[in-house]
Amino acid sequence: MFCDNPLTGVGYSNFRSNSAQYFEQGTTSANALVHNQYLELLAQMGLPGLLSYAAMFVASFATLHRVRRTAQHSGSPFLAEAALGIQIGLAGFSVSVFFLSASFLRLYWFMISISACLPALSAGEASKQKRRRLRATQRSLVGAA
Repeated sequence: MFCDNPLTGVGYSNFRSNSAQYFEQGTTSANALVHNQYLELLAQMGLPGLLSYAAMFVASFATLHRVRRTAQHSGSPFLAEAALGIQIGLAGFSVSVFFLSASFLRLYWFMISISACLPALSAGEASKQKRRRLRATQRSLVGAA
């Protein structure tokens, strides 16, 4: 399917309906599944679809790494551990979809969405930590005077 439609694919959710022409005569396509998320995306969405999917993964992974590093430096262990947990989840998901077709699962999209929200949370937490340090410094200066 990919070789016949490398740029556009056969369309989202059209693998099963188009699979009959790729099977040998006499076999049925009623249970046609790809059993690999990446090959399914390649067949249905073409190369641009697969590259977009991979780019979202890479961008989210990099964002989570930055959030984790920022959270560790600002003294927010919860955000650092949350970012690390989502990174591990994304890595595990990306390996597991080599062995199953998971286009129906929303877990990946939830993790991508959360990774897009975490930088704002991390920046807010960093500014809170700076205000706390500033107040503590002011109190110590007032107490010393």
